[in-house]
Amino acid sequence: MLLTTRDDADSIVEGLSAGADDFLTKPFRPGELRVRIRAAERILSLETRDVAIFAMAEQAESRDPETAT
Repeated sequence: MLLTTRDDADSIVEGLSAGADDFLTKPFRPGELRVRIRAAERILSLETRDVAIFAMAEQAESRDPETAT
């Protein structure tokens, strides 16, 4: 999450292009920051779940069909 005083469109595009997942300008409202952090946590949780499912699927596909190992 990028927290900055710069609020022009070019700065937003530059920040997000550089890898920021969210962009918030100063002065910020603490309540807004909290809900944006919670949203980011939800996204990370979903991504972690998807990675775990993919890893289990890869493992299942790699087993020998005759020996099941």
